[in-house]
Amino acid sequence: MTIANLKIRVLFEKLKVVINNNSAQLELLSKDNQKIHSELNETRSKTITESSNFKNFQKKILELEDTLRATRQELTERTAETHDHSNIIRQTKSEMQAILKIQTEINKKMEETSMKLFERVDSSKALNEHKFSEVNRAIAQFRQEVQVILFL
Repeated sequence: MTIANLKIRVLFEKLKVVINNNSAQLELLSKDNQKIHSELNETRSKTITESSNFKNFQKKILELEDTLRATRQELTERTAETHDHSNIIRQTKSEMQAILKIQTEINKKMEETSMKLFERVDSSKALNEHKFSEVNRAIAQFRQEVQVILFL
C-alpha cells in the first residue's frame, strides 16, 4: 500500500468516524425532535384544554355578571319600594297624629260643652225650682185669699 492509499484509507476512516458521529447526532436529534414533537402535542392538547377551560370560565363570568346585573336591578327596585313604603308610613304617621290631635280637640270640646250643658241644666233646674216654689207660694197665697173671701 502506498502512502496515497494510506492517506485515503485514513481519510476514509476519519470520514467514516465523522459519518458515524453525524449519524449518532442525527439519531439523538431525531429522538430529541420526537420528544419535542411529543411535548409540543402535549402542550397543544393542554392549550386546547386550557382554552376550553378559559372559554368556560369566561362564559361563567358572563353568567355571573348577568346575575349580578339582575340582582343589582332587583335590589334597586326593592330599595325604591322600601323608600316609597317609608314615605307612605311617614305620611300615614303624620296623618294619624293629625287625626289624633283633632279627636283630642273634639273630645275636649265635647267635655266642655257637656259641662256647660250640665251647668245650664243645673242652673235651669234651680231656676225652675225657684219659680215653682214662687208659683206654689203664689197659689198658696191665692188660696188663702180665696178662703178669706169665701169665709167673709
